Amino acid sequence: MRRAIACAGVAFGLVAAPAHAKPQVSTAAVAGLSAVGDRDDLWGPRHFTLGARGDVLFGRDRDLAFGAGPYVEVLTASAFHDLQVGAGAELLVPLHAYLPIVLGAGPYAAHSGGAWSPGVAGSLFWGSRGFNYHSYYGLSGGLLLQARVGLGDTRDVTWIAAAQVDLTLLALPWLIAFEGVHAH
Repeated sequence: MRRAIACAGVAFGLVAAPAHAKPQVSTAAVAGLSAVGDRDDLWGPRHFTLGARGDVLFGRDRDLAFGAGPYVEVLTASAFHDLQVGAGAELLVPLHAYLPIVLGAGPYAAHSGGAWSPGVAGSLFWGSRGFNYHSYYGLSGGLLLQARVGLGDTRDVTWIAAAQVDLTLLALPWLIAFEGVHAH
């Protein structure tokens, strides 16, 4: 019996392919509109939303592979009258090789009116989030939809629709100009 188990282990070791999955990091700016209300009036006034998100997805080795990992975000949902800082978990679902969806959920803390209050957020991202075969950094860009529910005394409910644009793409014109000036 031991000999059979040893032979099976050796055969599995010779046949098994090495895993090529590597973490994929992404950072992005978020800009869009939010509707901030409360549990009695879900669709309150509209505001400008601006923020940044960063995440790391683990387990992917190609474009059509699932991935999961943590995210962090910082944003304002009330036209710079608040600050919201959050973190959570994301799951990339490869519905299409180049246009997957990423589902996220996690807690956040909101600072408004001189006090902090807790909340939970759920998000759906749809857009470009391909696997980078040559680096750990993967470009992202697309549409971000979020629902945020305050758990404190404010009872706020926030709906966000925003564009998510990779920070590398935003920095590219400045990097090209810097290189152009220093090349001569």
